[in-house]
Amino acid sequence: MSAWVRRNWHAEFHLVAEGPARAIFLRKLPACTVSSPDDLAPLVGAAGFLLTGTSWGSDLEFQAIKR
Repeated sequence: MSAWVRRNWHAEFHLVAEGPARAIFLRKLPACTVSSPDDLAPLVGAAGFLLTGTSWGSDLEFQAIKR
């Protein structure tokens, strides 16, 4: 995901991440804002499309897809 964001920096996007993914995005893309899961609902509601990864220990992706 961080590689996709880096290649598509010109697109408007909002990142929501937690755990190790959050640390990776903050390290690799220090200029990006990484929102917390608490901000998921309004961001998904305003999104034109949703791109998710997969996770072993979180259901954040499933929460986003349900919304």
